[in-house]
Amino acid sequence: MLKEAIINIIARYNLLLDGHPARVYHYCSLLLGKIPLSVKEKEEITTAAYLHDIGKLLIKKDVLDKSGSLDEKEELFAKAHTLSSITILSSLGFGKDLIRMVLLHHERIDGKGYPYGIPGSEIPLGARIISIADAFDSMISLRTYRSTPLTVGEALKELVRCSNTQFDPFLVNLFIDSLVPPSELTFGGKSLKESNLRDRLWEKDKGKKVLNHFKPNHNKEIEFYESLALILGGIKNA
Repeated sequence: MLKEAIINIIARYNLLLDGHPARVYHYCSLLLGKIPLSVKEKEEITTAAYLHDIGKLLIKKDVLDKSGSLDEKEELFAKAHTLSSITILSSLGFGKDLIRMVLLHHERIDGKGYPYGIPGSEIPLGARIISIADAFDSMISLRTYRSTPLTVGEALKELVRCSNTQFDPFLVNLFIDSLVPPSELTFGGKSLKESNLRDRLWEKDKGKKVLNHFKPNHNKEIEFYESLALILGGIKNA
């Protein structure tokens, strides 16, 4: 399939999901800036991040857009998007490592995720990274099943709360650090200079301390499609 056709497909997919794939790509790129991997490894993970929900193209729109909770049958249909991704990505010529990251991005550290219930380090690094970025963007974005999105601070607290169960705690720390430099944050009116933000975010003082300012930099626009064209070309020609 021509590269231009692939880019057209994923551009439409991004619009269908209201820019969520592009934002997950962005957050994964920030986190990967903290991890010493090769350029090729980072490109494969960020491409998987962009394509992580591609299987939703095969899920009924009324299920994806339903307001309120899904019933048992609808939930099974929605969860099937991870398996549907195999069909789409393999037909587009993507490799097994990238497909495995997309397939397993809803697995959990405690082994209670889906589709296979794979625990801990058995989950590919890329899938663990995508899981954090995906959850964070979902929490701070408008959703049909939730009237009000969480604030950035609330979403970060939720990531911390779910560390060691749903998310890799080491990667959660790196993600928090990657959003903005610690020197630009204030916590309880004081500057945050410590590198380990996890403990400070989750201090047990009856909730009196909150994040007063914690804003990821959304001002820099990323040329997603141009970048992806280069990445896709590199992967498919490797």
